[in-house]
Amino acid sequence: MAGLDSEMERRFDKSISELRTEADQFKTRARSDPAVVATYLPRLRKLLEAAGYSRDEMMVRDDVQRTILAISDQQPEALSDEYPDLVAAFLDTRETRVLAQRLLHNCAELWTYGVTRQEITDGLDVVEGEIVDRLADIAEQFDDDGRVPGNGATAMALSQRVADFAHSVAGRQQLVVEAASDALFDLVRFHASEKGVDPIDGAVDLRSRYETDSEPFVRGFSDRGTIESMRETEETQTKNYVLRYVVDALVATSLIVSVERSEARMLRIEAVLAERDQ
Repeated sequence: MAGLDSEMERRFDKSISELRTEADQFKTRARSDPAVVATYLPRLRKLLEAAGYSRDEMMVRDDVQRTILAISDQQPEALSDEYPDLVAAFLDTRETRVLAQRLLHNCAELWTYGVTRQEITDGLDVVEGEIVDRLADIAEQFDDDGRVPGNGATAMALSQRVADFAHSVAGRQQLVVEAASDALFDLVRFHASEKGVDPIDGAVDLRSRYETDSEPFVRGFSDRGTIESMRETEETQTKNYVLRYVVDALVATSLIVSVERSEARMLRIEAVLAERDQ
């Protein structure tokens, strides 16, 4: 972790503590004066691009993302020429793009049914809080070193837990929570495909295993193309890595919905993401 922090410190000639303070100040100022903070978008983008996976860097990234969301919520036109690069910086991993692509598709559909921008972004915020809690539970049950099972196992557990959580959410936000659960299940299909497993059959099979398996759920798609315990095959990821790509997808979708504000434009971005990863 220290090495990651040092790299960011060298890039900006500031300590990680100073960078956290700077990002927090941007976030606070954006709530009351987004137009002024928008003049610092090049700096915000660079901070976003440089932040890695250490706890402090993720806090910088989160504050920067909240700042950009505040600008997009109140003055989306202020993002201007920085917008494409900001979206790219939000969606900087394959997993994030897979999730965001499906989320955008689902949110565009909700838009046609009359779910408002505010209802969508509020729902995504609710999902984020639930995922942070559930991922912490998974990590605590699985490994003392903050690792979680990879290759679809954690995505499946999160998808099912978010689906269960949706029943407790009132109003149209429930539809947004369900849309997020569906996007996480799409990530399961992605992991199956990456391991040479039929994405539909593999995902259905893994979900069946989840429904009958004991907690914690550790089964995923192995390098041999079979469903196995990720604990036994040692195919794991850090909790921070998973947390970052899931939260990035949720926040990026909020950003895109806030700026695009139409079904056709959301679907255009979805198509761009799909083309990028072909």
